[in-house]
Amino acid sequence: MTVDSVRRISSQPPAERVEELVYENFEFVFENEAEREILVSPQNYPFDQPYIIYGTFEYESEPLFGSPTESRGRFQIRQHSQLIISESENSVPNAKKVLEALAEAVSSQEDSGDFSPEEMAELRPKASSISDFINRADRLIEAEILDSRGDLVTIEDPSDGRLETNPIERLQLRFTKKVNGTEHSTTVVYSDDQIRIDDESCEIREYVLQHFESAFASE
Repeated sequence: MTVDSVRRISSQPPAERVEELVYENFEFVFENEAEREILVSPQNYPFDQPYIIYGTFEYESEPLFGSPTESRGRFQIRQHSQLIISESENSVPNAKKVLEALAEAVSSQEDSGDFSPEEMAELRPKASSISDFINRADRLIEAEILDSRGDLVTIEDPSDGRLETNPIERLQLRFTKKVNGTEHSTTVVYSDDQIRIDDESCEIREYVLQHFESAFASE
């Protein structure tokens, strides 16, 4: 099960890219880029067409003692929504390090344009964006919020007004989509710039990510 870590970029990567980039202990491979079908209702999708750059990364640490740690994962740059996402089953290296290294590697190219790693930012969702993402789901399983005393409270009612006024620490949602005539449901957990989608199929993951980027489009 992968955990996707999300950041926003305020400028586009250069149009011309080499196939492989090396930065410190990382090797990034740009595999392909493509337009994707809009899988959500078009009236609920604020972009013309999903256009995504796909790639993979490999990492090998250089410890002073002991054996090196090796890690592999995937990344995607969603140019239409300016979201950059890393997907990994390992916590080493952490997602922030992966995305920062990718941004540095891209910006180090001779023709990097206006792309700058300093412009990559964490998502800081507004209450309205969180509410939109909840409403796009088929079911709110639970939300963990901080109450006025700073205590963690669990909410299961999507109409609870505290979802719009209190900081949300964690969301657990259920999304359902029909694929080839069969309904597929998946659990989605969002917390601290990370989104976990239990279903590994490409179509279901893309469906959820399109809802996610739509909800956070105005951030």
